[in-house]
Amino acid sequence: MKRLVIGLVITSIIFCLPLKGEAVSLKKRLGVGFSALSPLDGWSFRYWLTEKFAVNPVMGFHLETDNNTFLLGGRAIYKTKDEKSLNVYLGGEIGVDLRQNAEDNFCIGPFAGVEYFMMQLPNLGLGAEIGLYYQSAAEAFATAYGRLVVHYYFGSSEKVKEPARKPAKKKGTKKK
Repeated sequence: MKRLVIGLVITSIIFCLPLKGEAVSLKKRLGVGFSALSPLDGWSFRYWLTEKFAVNPVMGFHLETDNNTFLLGGRAIYKTKDEKSLNVYLGGEIGVDLRQNAEDNFCIGPFAGVEYFMMQLPNLGLGAEIGLYYQSAAEAFATAYGRLVVHYYFGSSEKVKEPARKPAKKKGTKKK
């Protein structure tokens, strides 16, 4: 619960920043970054197959003296709304947490998120997500979480083209 509150506070601070943004095309672009404060936290590679659909493998590790952990997971993302500087999306994730000297842990669940792009840094996406997940570990059966996500997208950041508008016909005029 503490992680969720911290995530929501940081998210609200980020979205209160008065920065101007613009829509960026993400089709066929790779984003490399990090996700934190969730069961699948670690290095993140987000690839947008189309303008609406992305895949997101996640890999993480925690090195400790008696309890090393290796995390491997995958996510599917569907963009539901494309604003001028903000993408709103839904998705699902699945992962496995391999632990030394403990039981392995499997997690699965849905999430919703937003990703914000600034005009000054159009390749940098700052995001926040909330979600639910089921874990096979006995101590954490089902939990809600908040996550912070940062991705740097490689490739050119093309502005999304607006459709051309045709001039309106005047009433009462006929073509000859």
